[in-house]
Amino acid sequence: MRIIAWAREESSRQSSGRVGGASVATLRRVGGEVPIKVDVRVVAATHRDLAKLVERGGFREDLYYRLRGATLRVPPLREHVSDLPALVKGFLVEAAAGRKARKLSVTPAAMRQLAAYHWPGNVRELRSEVLRWTVFCDDDVDVDDLAPEIREAAEHAHAPVEQADHAQGGKRAPLATLDVVVKAAEQRAIETALRAHAGNLVRTAKSLGIERNTLKRKLRAFGLYPAQG
Repeated sequence: MRIIAWAREESSRQSSGRVGGASVATLRRVGGEVPIKVDVRVVAATHRDLAKLVERGGFREDLYYRLRGATLRVPPLREHVSDLPALVKGFLVEAAAGRKARKLSVTPAAMRQLAAYHWPGNVRELRSEVLRWTVFCDDDVDVDDLAPEIREAAEHAHAPVEQADHAQGGKRAPLATLDVVVKAAEQRAIETALRAHAGNLVRTAKSLGIERNTLKRKLRAFGLYPAQG
């Protein structure tokens, strides 16, 4: 018998009873007397830094090393906003499946607002937002149709376009592409965080909610060189 178990997060006290099950290949039913052999593979997921939790005593060290095998890091949505158009399209198709739903299209302005948002709820939050459109929107999804927190947090996304207009002597320049807008927003956020943390990469990465290696890669791409790391 092969069992693949999905492990949820537990406190240090709750996890104490799981250590034995993760280390032995037998179990005994409640009230039973005969041990049963099992072949268990545990798939565990968390958004927390377990190594730091172990240091603070918030997670059992022995269980941590028993569970830690092949580690796969799934980056938050804010680190791969280039996938937004494909994700939005997929969620719209999902919403329309099995029922007669309106075909919605997202305007470029709305997509830029989505790209500038930090998505604390990651892909689940995006999915909920898209499903909301299918209830309240008719044909096109524009900026005014987005959730208030997305509109308010992404107002700075228009800056590259406004700067381009000024450089053209007031004449309307071509709209910035999604890639340009996203990179400009990322660079401003990183520069602001670097100044706030005096160039310290560890604190800067933590405040931005990204890994230190991800921050270093973006620094190289933007040509930014903090004073210390």
